[in-house]
Amino acid sequence: MENAEKFTVNLGTYSVDRASGATDLPNIIMGGKKMKRKGLSILAMVLIFALMAMPVSAAKPDPLPLRVVDTVETSENPANNYAANLMAGKDTPVGIVYIDAYEDNKYEVRYEITEPGWCLTEVHFEAINDGDDVFIENKGTLIPGKFTVKEKFELADKITEYSFKYESGADVIGFAAHAVVSDAPIGEMNGVIYGTKITGIKGLYEIDIVTEEVTLLKGITGGIGDVNNGTGYTNALAYDPEGHMLYFTAPSRVNVSPSPLWSYDIATDTLMHLCDLDGSVVSASFYEGKYYYIAEGINQLMKVDLNAGCNPVSMFSGFGIASEFTFGDFAISNSGMLYGSTRVATQMFFSLNLNSIDGEYNKYVGADALDLQLAYGSNGLLYGNNHGTADFFTIDVVTGDKQLVDIDKYAFADLASGFLFVPQFESAWGAGIDAETSNWSMIILIEDVVEGYYRWVEYEELSVPGISTAITESTTLTDGVEYKVEASGTYKFANWTDAGIADAVYSLRIVPYIPAGYPAGSPQWVDGADLGTPHEFWLQLWIDGANVQWVDTVADYIYTYELTGDGTSLEFTILDTSYGDNSGALTVIIYEWTWGW
Repeated sequence: MENAEKFTVNLGTYSVDRASGATDLPNIIMGGKKMKRKGLSILAMVLIFALMAMPVSAAKPDPLPLRVVDTVETSENPANNYAANLMAGKDTPVGIVYIDAYEDNKYEVRYEITEPGWCLTEVHFEAINDGDDVFIENKGTLIPGKFTVKEKFELADKITEYSFKYESGADVIGFAAHAVVSDAPIGEMNGVIYGTKITGIKGLYEIDIVTEEVTLLKGITGGIGDVNNGTGYTNALAYDPEGHMLYFTAPSRVNVSPSPLWSYDIATDTLMHLCDLDGSVVSASFYEGKYYYIAEGINQLMKVDLNAGCNPVSMFSGFGIASEFTFGDFAISNSGMLYGSTRVATQMFFSLNLNSIDGEYNKYVGADALDLQLAYGSNGLLYGNNHGTADFFTIDVVTGDKQLVDIDKYAFADLASGFLFVPQFESAWGAGIDAETSNWSMIILIEDVVEGYYRWVEYEELSVPGISTAITESTTLTDGVEYKVEASGTYKFANWTDAGIADAVYSLRIVPYIPAGYPAGSPQWVDGADLGTPHEFWLQLWIDGANVQWVDTVADYIYTYELTGDGTSLEFTILDTSYGDNSGALTVIIYEWTWGW
């Protein structure tokens, strides 16, 4: 029976289907006699009710196999053998995953972003073993959060490379290499805003603060061919990123009412008069498909849905002191925070929270972002421009302070925020075979990983004679590659009994040629650094015309020195005051840190 449980009483063992109440006990024998049907029915009902009152527990699935013990640590030798492309959103290559197998189940791993404009925000990595529980069987998914390697990075750090060393506790059949990547750096590549000029070449402009490109979109003369106000004056600029439209007012000058509201279609190069707004409107911004403005000397934020005619609606009113609102300008962030800068004393920097019920007005104390035209660049920074000085600034919305931007000077009557770039985050996998799970995920097969390990490999062997000042030159060392120079052996520099030999660092000397500070008697091994002026470091092995910090090894007369190649060769020489009694040479072996088997 389905959903049946065994229940033992002094009468024997039988089963009951809780759903139906049916029992597999047709007859219960008491004292060798059959119970009467009525007694049997009563007893069965009592037992059935007792069983149905017991808590029901679902059958437990078989436990998953125990996870193997994996470890991860900082990598000293980043992997450089290609394993797979790092694919974001299934079909966008953004980087490469490198995996080097250097011992059994030990790997060097490196994630590298190769496409400009992308960065790493998370890295997850796991070796896959037979029966491994990174496969969550009851859901059929790969869960990166359960991987051994779980690393997060700050978006502001723009991480493009991450390396680590990974050791699996069991034989590996493949790798799950996951990352979360962001295109946030793309947003920093430009800072597009828009502006109106009422001096020089008047009109509507596109300004990229980052690249310092300023483009005239539409000349405005004030004639009958454009806004027909007789002056070419424009203000209260706002940009609609979806419609690629600019909206602005075009009264003949400031402090004139009403303020004609116009639109400019950038794609079709078309101007259109929409309606007239009450008051002198010289500050505006566009947010969530609506045109927002505050008229001069009025503490009221108005909103116009230009898709539904030209009917201004009050959003907030009564904030601050009406006479203080002389602009200047304001800009609205993508999260609904309005920041404003006023022009006439008392000047101020202020904010309004459009997400609050009453506007949540805040007047900044001590702020210096005053009398500025404001706009958010497409890079997410709030910019300000002073019409009088033509300087550009970035503005800290926490403090209301400004910071000068070192670009050419341009004086704009008003600014408008550009398309505000919003960083996107994509799940990315090292491309391999489909993991065949319910979510998109991929497995890099072990066959795609190069086996080997980093090691010192002999690059060149040289003999450096101690009989002259002659230079012994190596072959060219590859730029950026690590090298180790090993110097060994001895040469003769003097005809002294039981002395007069030297290695790359020390010389075996006799009295009176032993410096102060060494034990009495002779011979003594003396460091070339102690020979005193003008013979400091003489008899040592020099590289490129200078002494180097040789590292002593356990073996006699063997020293090492590590360096990074710079695309040139090394020059070896030994200095002595006289070479007439010298003989022999030192052996130099140059090793290269390289991948090998």
